[in-house]
This record gives sequence, structure tokens and C-alpha cells, in this order.
Amino acid sequence: MTSQVISRSILFGELIRSKTAICGMIILAALILMTLYAVLGIPLESFRQWNNPSFWIDYPKGAAPAWTNLGIFGPTKAEHIILTKDDASISEDLFNGVRIVTYSYHIDFNHDSYPGDFMISYSVKYHSIPPVLQIDIVRPDRQKFMIYNTPLPPSMQDDKNVNEFTSRVFSTDSSVREYLQTYKHLFKYDQDTSTPQIMLFSDSVNKQVLKGTYVINERFYLFNQGDSVEEAGLILGGKVYGLMGTDELRRDLAIGILWGAPVALFIGLTVSVASILIGLILDWADVRHSSWIQRKKNRRGFNAS
Repeated sequence: MTSQVISRSILFGELIRSKTAICGMIILAALILMTLYAVLGIPLESFRQWNNPSFWIDYPKGAAPAWTNLGIFGPTKAEHIILTKDDASISEDLFNGVRIVTYSYHIDFNHDSYPGDFMISYSVKYHSIPPVLQIDIVRPDRQKFMIYNTPLPPSMQDDKNVNEFTSRVFSTDSSVREYLQTYKHLFKYDQDTSTPQIMLFSDSVNKQVLKGTYVINERFYLFNQGDSVEEAGLILGGKVYGLMGTDELRRDLAIGILWGAPVALFIGLTVSVASILIGLILDWADVRHSSWIQRKKNRRGFNAS
């Protein structure tokens, strides 16, 4: 028992004194932790769709990591924000038999540069009477801008069947620019409605970004009892995103690195196990060969005597 304890203590001491062993254990622990996080915290679909460009279409192209946006090296850039209906505050009202479902997105915008663009997505199921989509933005200065208000396309189904419509409203939409024309008088300097993302996030007095909390409301007016909002979302375009940024194909590099950890761990363990097995086989073969040679020598010595 004493010799076993001593051997363990000696082994542990050798490991502690060996910088290579310490680095190896740290790398192994990091790979295990990254693997656990990737398996438990990241959807497997992101790994399966890694080479599918359409899966990453909502992500920015060639964005820098978010931790580079601390303002140390100059003005902070707008962060790329992707929000779904799960990130929204949802309210529902009833007015004259019309259901009004509102998805409100609260965004704390405290950057020195303007967003690159914005996009609002939605998917609605409805019957004969098409719903109306209205989008308005409440700025930090309490000014409210309605930037979109239009009915969805007429239903191609009758009252018994359901029509589903999925689309997106972009900042470049002509309807957005037309609605913003009615708010130009609120600014003490000229505004260009061809860049709605700049006008909406500009201070009304000085030519600078208006910082603070913005509330973007995506409001649906539903006229049929069985109508429903299936999906809703908001994307605010920016130049920085996530822990590691994105590549030129818009893929989140952090996801790629995290999903690479299980592969690296599998390869490392496979090589290690294979090396051990090969070593055991070679040692066994060497012992067998040495025993055979020794027996041959013994037989020759016996015959000579």
C-alpha cells in the first residue's frame, strides 16, 4: 500500500513539474468543456447547415467580434442584432372585433455609428380577409414614427381554408421612405429618407446618433377568428457580432470553433488509443520474439552439452 501511495505522489509530482503535461491537461480540459457546451448549448442544425449559405443569410458579412467594440480604438460600431418573437414582448388587444397582436422589441442602442440597415420578418396564417401589418418605432426622445402600414396580399383560399404568407420588410422598402417624409419637419437639419436607418437613429437637433432605448413595434390587425401570427422577427444590421465575428459567408465563427472541439477531441482520443494499441501489439510481438530466440539458444546450449 505504501509503495502505491509513493508511486502516485511521485507521478503527480512529475506531472506538476512538467510544463508539457500541464499544457496538455489544460488543452484536454478546454476541449472537453467546449464539447459539452457545443452538444448541450448549440443547436445541432447549425452544424449540419454549416455549408448552406441560406441558413446564415440573417448574419452579417465579415463582422468583427463584439469584444473589439469597446471604444478604445475609436468610435463604437453598431452591433448586429438578431431578434425573434421569443425576444419580443407580446400583447393582444381587441377593438371592434379586430384582434391586435403586437410584438415589441426593446433595443438599447448606445453606439457611435448608425445601423447599416434593418429588416422585419413575419409569417401569418389567415382566411378570407387579409390582416394589416403596421410597424412603428418609439425613439428615446419619445417621438413615435410609423414607418409601415399595409394589408397583406388577398387570400387565395376560402373561409374554410387557411392562407399562409411569409415576407420581410426591408429598410430600403419604398413604403418606409414615403412614411418618413411626414417626419422630416421634426429635425432641425435636412434628412435623407433614402437611408431610413440613419434618419430613425438620428438626434433631432444635432447631426449625431440618438442613443438610448428604442422600441420597435410589429403590430398585426387580424380580422378572422382563426388568424394567427406564426413568426416575427427583427434584424438590425451592424459591423460587429458575437464572440468571434463572422466570415465572408456570414457564418458565425464561434459556432464553427465550438463544433470543431468535439471533432478535435475525437481525433485526439482516436490517435491516442490507436497509439497505445499499436505500442501494446509491438511490445507483445517483441516479447514473443525474444522468448522464441531465448528458447532457440537454450535448445542449442542443451544439444551442445
